[in-house]
Amino acid sequence: MEKQKTTKTEMCDVLNFITGLESGDFSKRLTQTDDPILQPIVEKLNTAAKALAAQADAAFIIDALGIGIWKWDLITNSLEWDRNMYRLYGVDPTDFNVAYDVWENSLTTNTKKKAVEDINNAVAGGKSFDTTFQVVRRNTGEIQEIRTRAFVIRDGNGKPIKMWGINIDRTRESELEIKLKNEQLKAVEDKIDLLKAQAAQQAAEDMTAFADKAKVIAEKLKEEALQDKEMANKLKEEALLAKAVADKAIKDRDSMIGIISHELKNPLTNMKLSTGLLLKVLPQNQELEKARNIIEKINPSIERMSRLISDLLDVTRIDANSLKVEMGIVLLDKMMIDMADSFKPYLNEKSIKLKTNIPSDCDEVFCDEDRTIQILTNLINNAIKFSNSGGQIFINAKKISNMVEISVEDTGKGITEENLTHVFNRFWQEKNHAHIGTGLGLAISKGLVEAQGGKMWVKSQSGVGTTFYFTLKLAETNNQLFDLIKDQTREKVNANVENLH
Repeated sequence: MEKQKTTKTEMCDVLNFITGLESGDFSKRLTQTDDPILQPIVEKLNTAAKALAAQADAAFIIDALGIGIWKWDLITNSLEWDRNMYRLYGVDPTDFNVAYDVWENSLTTNTKKKAVEDINNAVAGGKSFDTTFQVVRRNTGEIQEIRTRAFVIRDGNGKPIKMWGINIDRTRESELEIKLKNEQLKAVEDKIDLLKAQAAQQAAEDMTAFADKAKVIAEKLKEEALQDKEMANKLKEEALLAKAVADKAIKDRDSMIGIISHELKNPLTNMKLSTGLLLKVLPQNQELEKARNIIEKINPSIERMSRLISDLLDVTRIDANSLKVEMGIVLLDKMMIDMADSFKPYLNEKSIKLKTNIPSDCDEVFCDEDRTIQILTNLINNAIKFSNSGGQIFINAKKISNMVEISVEDTGKGITEENLTHVFNRFWQEKNHAHIGTGLGLAISKGLVEAQGGKMWVKSQSGVGTTFYFTLKLAETNNQLFDLIKDQTREKVNANVENLH
C-alpha cells in the first residue's frame, strides 16, 4: 500500500511538473524515483526543463518526448486531453468530442478487452492502471501502440472521482525492439552460419585426416594382399607339385599293381588248372580223401585271388583309359537267363525274391555283354548281401530317349546320407561289412558303365533300401529274325525267373 501511495505522489509530481512546463515554469526539477517506468520519464523531463530554461519552448519538448496527458472525470464521464493526446490519436481538437466511449472505440479489437479490464480494475481499486494497448489513428488508419500509466483520485469515502494519466507512444520503441530482435536474430543466424562453416571446415579437415589415414591403411592392406597373393601362389605351386607327386605315386602304384596282378594271374591260372587236374587223376579212395579235401579247400582261395587280381587289373585299365569294351547288340532278357542259375543258391539261402520288369521297347541294348553281366552281377550280389531274409530285389528297365535306364532295387538296410557320397570310392566299405569284399566292385562297375557311354548313380534311404541306376545305349534294330529270337528269349526268361522265385 505504501508503494502505491508513493507511486501516486510521484505521478502527481510528474503531472504537476508537466503542467508547470506548459505554463512556462522551467525552474523546478523532479526528484529521482525507483519506479522503472517513471525513471526514464523523469530524466527526460528534467532534461527538457533544462532545455526549456534555455529555449522557453515547453510545447516543443513535450511534443518531442511524445508524452500525452489526460484527465478523466469519472462522475461526468468526460475526458480532457492535452494537444499531444490529439496528436497521438491522429484527431483534430476542433473536430472531436472527447469522451470515454470515443477512447474505448478507438482501441483495436485484439487489445480492447484487456485495456478495458485493466482500467475497470484500477477504478475498482484492484490494482494500479499500467497497461499497453493499440489504437487506430483516425487521420491515417495506422496502428499506434500506446503505453499508459494513471492513478485514481478518490473522495473521503474512497469513491473514485477522477483518473489522471499519461500516454507514451511506444510505436517507434516497438519498431526499435522488433528491429533489435531482428538484429539479434540476424546475429544468431550469423553465429549459426559461422558455426556451420566452422563445423563444415572441421568436418572437411576430419575427412581429409580420415582419408589420409584410410589411404595409409589401404596401402598397408594392399601390401599385405600382395604378400598374401605371393603366399597363395607359393602354396599353389606347392599344391601343384604335391599333386604331381601324388599323381605320379598313384600312377606308379597302379602301374605296379597292374604289373603284379598280371604276373600273378598266370601262376594262379596254372594253380587252378593243376588243382583241377589233381582232383581228376587222384583215385577216390579213403586213403587219398584227406588230400582231396585239402585240394578242394585251395580252389576257393584261388578263385578269390583271381577275382581280386581281375578287379585290380580293371581298375588300372580304367585309370589308364585302356579298358577295352566289345560293343554289340544284347538282349537284356537273354542276359538274365544266362545269369539266373548263378543267383539261385544265394537267393534260396536268404529266401529273397527276385523280380524283373524289362518292357519290350527296351530289352535290346548296345553294350559289351560280358562287362554288363559283370556290372549286374556285382549289383545283384550286393543287393543280396545287404538284404534281410525274406526281402525282395527288383530289376527294372525303362526307355529314356535313346538310352535304357536299368535299376537294381533292394529292400535292405539302406545307406546313410554320410556314406552315400563314398559308395563309388575305391577300397571303401561300410565298417559293419568291411570283411565282405575288396571295396572295388562299385568303383569298377561305374567305370565299366562310363566306358560304354552310360552313367551310374545311387539313391538310398537308411532303413528302407537302396537303388542303383545305370544307363546303356538303346540298340536300333529292325530285323524279323532278331524279333523272333527276342520273343523266344523272353519266354525262356519268364520261365527261368519264375524258377528263381
